[in-house]
Amino acid sequence: MRSLPRPLQILTALLLLAGACSSDGGDLERAEAPSSTAPPSTTEGDDPPADGEEPTEGSDVLRLGLAGPMSLDPAAISPASVSSMILVDLVHDTLTEVDGEGRPQPGLATFDANEDRTLWRFTLGEEATFGDGAPVTADDVVASLDRVRSQGGASLAAIALEDVAAITAVDPRTIDIGLVAPSAVLPEVLASPLYGIVDRDLLPTAVGSPLNPSGAHDVEAAAPDRLVLERRRGEGPATIELRLFPDDAAAYDAMSAGELDWSPVPVDRLGDAGTAFGLGGLVPFHATLLLGVNPNVEPLARAPLRQAISLAIDRTTLTEAVFGPTAQPLRGLLPAGVAGAAGECVGFCGPDVERARQIVAQAFPEGAPPPVRLLTDDSATHQAVAGVLSEQLGAVGVELAPSSLDPTTYEATLATRQHQLFLYSTLGVGLTPASHLLAWQSSSPDNLAAYGQGLVDVALATARAEPDPAVRVARWREIEGAVLADVPVVPLAQLRTVAVVRERVRGLQVRADGSIDVAGVTFSGS
Repeated sequence: MRSLPRPLQILTALLLLAGACSSDGGDLERAEAPSSTAPPSTTEGDDPPADGEEPTEGSDVLRLGLAGPMSLDPAAISPASVSSMILVDLVHDTLTEVDGEGRPQPGLATFDANEDRTLWRFTLGEEATFGDGAPVTADDVVASLDRVRSQGGASLAAIALEDVAAITAVDPRTIDIGLVAPSAVLPEVLASPLYGIVDRDLLPTAVGSPLNPSGAHDVEAAAPDRLVLERRRGEGPATIELRLFPDDAAAYDAMSAGELDWSPVPVDRLGDAGTAFGLGGLVPFHATLLLGVNPNVEPLARAPLRQAISLAIDRTTLTEAVFGPTAQPLRGLLPAGVAGAAGECVGFCGPDVERARQIVAQAFPEGAPPPVRLLTDDSATHQAVAGVLSEQLGAVGVELAPSSLDPTTYEATLATRQHQLFLYSTLGVGLTPASHLLAWQSSSPDNLAAYGQGLVDVALATARAEPDPAVRVARWREIEGAVLADVPVVPLAQLRTVAVVRERVRGLQVRADGSIDVAGVTFSGS
């Protein structure tokens, strides 16, 4: 057992989901819902709104504003930064890709596995080349992935490869990846931009430094605050200009001046942004907020009380009260945008105040249950959530006793697994359900509620090894339902990528993990 839960090692530095959907990691206060008044539609030659003026040059150039600390190194970025994920995704390609159904597809390489899924072979394609025309080699792949693995528990990307025993170059175009346990999800995991393949002889560093990209675009121009990419294969805009800003406010200023097509938005300016550009850029991001429920301590060892707590919580009201439009209610353990995510709430879904009251009365006929401790950190976000939960649970006869701690003490206390209720956040790697569900193995260091269920352990191992992607997704869904039926956790909220996109751009997709798809981008009037 690790001394510190691994999700917290990564996310505490981001103030525990305070800004996981924001590019610069700033704390999120509640954002007022922007006006529903949409800007007038514009075509080339019209006079657009003053703060949403269309670019007048290079109408076939896609201009993206990225904010916060930037790196071209996939091994150095945080998956909590949408801007960093977009930058790395456009510059470096991965061995695999994931389609709209969550199924792995060839990227730089095709792939196959042995019968028990303990050995995967990846074969680089003819189009797997760097910007200088040199082929991507097996040695480049080994060096790229081993650089990520070497970071150990300090990196979510490295943690997701903990079951990798060895990565071997078989020949210049062939790579074998051996696993310590059967897994059919490796190709899905490797599709994340965090595993972009880099030139081992010219490792990427600061933006503006020499770069030999493996992605679909060449670098035409590079400076510390700007990259211009020219497409050399695939589909999408011929040119992508990446403007780099110190924070969301500076990026949004450039968007308002008509210099960009997509930009993050400071939360305190979201109302104005919604009026000027609409809310099309607010898309689900896979950072989540959960209420942990320890089933091993009294009074929560009583399943009816756990069920009543889940039924008492109105996730929609909570999300609106704390986050406004920058988050959405979380329906289950699989966030929206991940394969298999439920369209409706999973488990004991509130608000059902009357049923929750009845359950509490039946479970505690002698009187009200004892107060239940709620552990939080001392951030404004956690305090706001605690206030809403106290009101909602109090309405069904469950009194909360909140306890807030500074981040360091909070982490250490969570690591003891002796708490009752507790708030915590998660962030998956890529778009695979495994990154959100394998934490519920009884032996997982990420199982903060100390939940143990032998049948769930068996089901997780079976799903992980299932070769058929459709069957695998169905099994993940069954596991999600089984875990939530025991109520060791209540899903609360899923953050959103807080950004705006100009009306002239069609088909731009920012996925739930922060990666970007520009293949279908077109421009109105072109």
